[in-house]
Formats: sequence, C-alpha cells, structure tokens
Amino acid sequence: TSQPSPRANGGHTSLRWTPTRTERRVHATQRFPGDTTWTGPASISVVHRSWHGGRTTIWQFADAPSDTFSQKMRATQTTRVLDTRKAEAYRVHVIESAFSLHVTGTMFAIVAPVVNKIRSPGFMPLLDVLPWIDFREIFAICSYVLFFCSTHAREAYVAKYYELSCELLNWLGMLSRCATAWHTPGLPWRVIRLGSVVASAVGARYERRKQWKMTCLRLACACVIDAHLKKKHHAQYSDVPMRGLLVHEMVEGAFYAVLCLGKQFWLERIDLRNFEET
Repeated sequence: TSQPSPRANGGHTSLRWTPTRTERRVHATQRFPGDTTWTGPASISVVHRSWHGGRTTIWQFADAPSDTFSQKMRATQTTRVLDTRKAEAYRVHVIESAFSLHVTGTMFAIVAPVVNKIRSPGFMPLLDVLPWIDFREIFAICSYVLFFCSTHAREAYVAKYYELSCELLNWLGMLSRCATAWHTPGLPWRVIRLGSVVASAVGARYERRKQWKMTCLRLACACVIDAHLKKKHHAQYSDVPMRGLLVHEMVEGAFYAVLCLGKQFWLERIDLRNFEET
C-alpha cells in the first residue's frame, strides 16, 4: 500500500493511487516496448482506483519475451531485411547492365516511327473504334518523353519508372508495328518483326521472372490483332478460316516468345554471375 503524500490542490489533500488487483491478459498483437520483433503474449493490467473522482485507470505493462524466442525473431527479421536488400540490389544491377542499350533503343524508337511517317504521311489507324489515333505518333512522342527522363532524371527513372517504361515501349511498339504492317504490307515484315523482338529483349528488359508474363501476353495480343487485320483487310486471306490464321499467328508468336525469353535468360545469367562476383 502506498503512503499518502499531502499536496496543495486548491485547499484539498490528495493521495497517491493504491493498486487494488492485478490481472493478466493475453494480447496476440501486444509488442514488448523497444523490441519490434516481439509478437507473443501478453500484458499485465494493473487496475487501480484514483482518489480524484473515483475514476478507474488501467495501466498495462508488457511481459519481457524469453531470450531464445527474441533471438529467433530477430534472426528471421534480419534475414528478411537482407533478402529484400539483395533483391533490390540485383534489380538495380540488371537495370544498370541494360541501361545503355535501353537509352539507345529509346532513340531508335523515336527515329523509326518518324521516318515511317515521313515516307508514308497518310493516316494509319489501327482500330475502327479509334479512327483518330495513329500509334506511330503516340509511339514517337512517348519514346521522346522516356528518352528525356532517362537522361535528365535518371535516378527517379530507375528507382520508380523503369519497368513501366519498358512495358510502355514494348506495347506501343507492338501496336505501331501492327498498324504499319496493315497499311504497308509490302515491307519485309518478318525481318522487321524479328529485329524488333531482339531489340525488345535487349533494350527493354528487366528481371525475367517479373517480365515473362507481360511478354507472353503482349505477343499473344499481337497474334490476335494480326490475324484479325489479315482476315478483314487483306484479300489473299479472305478465304482462309479465321481459326487457321489464328493458329498460324500463334505458332509464330510462340517462336518469338521463345526467342525473346531465351535471349533474356542468356543475358540474365551473365548479370547474375557478375552480381555474385561483386
């Protein structure tokens, strides 16, 4: 029992509080103060009655965790932190390995649609529902913006927007190629497409484990668009069943997917070996 202590309080005498009972409660999320790894039970709630107005106040104190449990939790947290830092360091290493080719590829992504626009100044829409959009123009403008950001704001570009930039280049390049192939079928599109796939695998790449799904999805969409355009706008394919055209395009798309992902796998093996050495 605490001893009373007189104190001037407007002419009244107040006493220190006296604990009346102690309760032990289990809180699954109670953390030990100062130890961010503590997630076990529990807390001790000391219930006392204040001498001011008869109000009840609950004081909670966390039990100290055992040394063994605390050490295990700290070791687990440390391992996770190290794994996260290693993954981020590897991501930056892959980006730095491909960055020079990425900038060069972005420059070519500006030049290619501009040259094609000069040679074929007519409007080239891709979709009937969007007849006012020429993807060559959008591709050139976005590539210029990405090139400017990659050279003048490289730190933010690499830290936050590199993966998004690669996908933007790949998708807009695919849509621009589909539209141009529809309106100018006389160009050597097999060679052009082969070169664009290799350029994408080299200059618009990031970690393959993160990118392969988007690569397969993009190539599958390109196959569907090409089959639809051939069936609808090219007379030599008017008698060919749509299913046959789609199967043919899908076989080509599978070849390009293997080529693109295989190229990325080979480059990333080199990146991984260099990363582990450093």
